Amino acid sequence: IDPLQADTPVDAAVLMLARTPLCQVAQLSIKEMPSRSSTSKSIIQLHLGDRISPNDVEATFNRLIASRSPYRALLSGVVSWRVSDRHLEIEIDPSWTIDDLDSSLCHPALSVLPGPFLRVDQQRFEANVEHPQGRPFLDAVQLSFLTARHADRRFRNRKVDVVYGAGDRKSAPRLFASVLVFGSELGQRFRDAVEKTVDRQFLARFLGADTTAPMFGLLPADLGGALSEMDRSPAISPLPGPRQSVTLFFEAGRSDDRFIAERLQIKLRPFGYRVVLRGVTRKEINDLKIDPSDALLRHVALPPSPKVALAVLRATATGEKETLQPPNLIPLLATALAVTVDAKVKQVEIDRMGIAHLENAYWEIDRP
Repeated sequence: IDPLQADTPVDAAVLMLARTPLCQVAQLSIKEMPSRSSTSKSIIQLHLGDRISPNDVEATFNRLIASRSPYRALLSGVVSWRVSDRHLEIEIDPSWTIDDLDSSLCHPALSVLPGPFLRVDQQRFEANVEHPQGRPFLDAVQLSFLTARHADRRFRNRKVDVVYGAGDRKSAPRLFASVLVFGSELGQRFRDAVEKTVDRQFLARFLGADTTAPMFGLLPADLGGALSEMDRSPAISPLPGPRQSVTLFFEAGRSDDRFIAERLQIKLRPFGYRVVLRGVTRKEINDLKIDPSDALLRHVALPPSPKVALAVLRATATGEKETLQPPNLIPLLATALAVTVDAKVKQVEIDRMGIAHLENAYWEIDRP
């Protein structure tokens, strides 16, 4: 999985088998922060230890900034950085805090090698003795890609020990969002029509996700959960004349996305929109720059900092890290990683992004 395409909780959790979030291995310290009367810079030091190279971190930063991924906004508050012997010195914008930087460093897009496990093949990972935080307790992790029903049956029969994508989500923050991005020509009327017709409660129940209400407080009220529980859209009359054609792009390999797209196609028809569905690959979704009259259904993983989360959403909608205009984007659903763990497997840990980690997991041994 490309770190820049780990947009769903399960993808992010699988990615973290072979990679390490920077926030787990970098110790942040304040070197210099300006006072109210000072014009000095805000400098944060990242101390990386012996097994993470500052040059590798710099390469990760450069790759992200050079990409078209909205996750380049994770570094929107980074003014500059300098590589030293075993650390990086990062100058951040005065509007950013050290916690904003730390939340960005926890994101999968800024994860680095080596991770706790080494990939042997598509489904097997073995313990990495060179992991910066030490060798995992588990010798290996074997993946199986199953339907929810098949996974539940195998778990009950004790054929698998941990299930990603089913089970409890209560302890994890809902930071993985499904969003609808729309072109500038569609404007406020299209936003109102979607808000008038989308039933987030139904989608959440049907797809096993959540409404965007858990994101309230992370996002502004007009983008987060406030609109998910009440109708603030005015009455909308059908467009005069022929129906306005809208091409809606979605990831063809995700059945949930196809369901949402088909539902929008039906629901928007009475408002004068002829929605043409077009399924594309995940890479195309991430590289696509939609026309002003098109729309795009995609997923985005938001960092736990409100300031940085909004920057990522703006970049998702406009392709720019910073803009004063409200983003042409509607959050539809939010979710966290659902995890089912065998009672004998201990210390499956959840990080700030809500991603499960197995590097400290171990089997509890029955004592006679």
